[in-house]
Amino acid sequence: MITTLNKILACGPCGQEPDEETGELTGWLKLLKALGKIEADDKPLHIRTILDSNGPDDAFWSLAAVPGYDREKRLFACACACRVLPEVEKRNPGDMRPRQAIETAALFAEGSATEDELATACDTAWGTAWDAARAAAWAAAGDAARAAARATARAAARDGELKWQEQEFRRMLECIEAGEDPYPVEAA
Repeated sequence: MITTLNKILACGPCGQEPDEETGELTGWLKLLKALGKIEADDKPLHIRTILDSNGPDDAFWSLAAVPGYDREKRLFACACACRVLPEVEKRNPGDMRPRQAIETAALFAEGSATEDELATACDTAWGTAWDAARAAAWAAAGDAARAAARATARAAARDGELKWQEQEFRRMLECIEAGEDPYPVEAA
């Protein structure tokens, strides 16, 4: 998966100024420094280089600047979403909207769902997210200490998930480079 600094810049990366509080370089400036550059160019840039220099969050974001591989990018996102689906379903028992949204996104990646179906699934997923955020805010207002404890647990869980996502991302890149399908269609 190859992009260029100009393609990334056209997507409006974060970190175009040092962090106001710490002066630390993040995002765009961190990538430029790692590459020993001061401005964008059209030299091919492997997405793994971004992963290695800036970490998974910036590499995932930079996928928007990688032409092609739409199926693989969508299925990677679905794999990541499936990992947290049990937690979402535990918090919202009986709410099938998140599962249906992920399934529709996977079907769309495989060419088995329409853009309208995907748009409906996205709208549904946003509805689920808003419902969850509203419920979390309400719970936090009722018990700030409990909410803080939950936030800490979520942060730890996010770190664990981010490590898994990075490993999955690297596996996907290796498959693509080896000419293999990282997400083969399973036999029915």
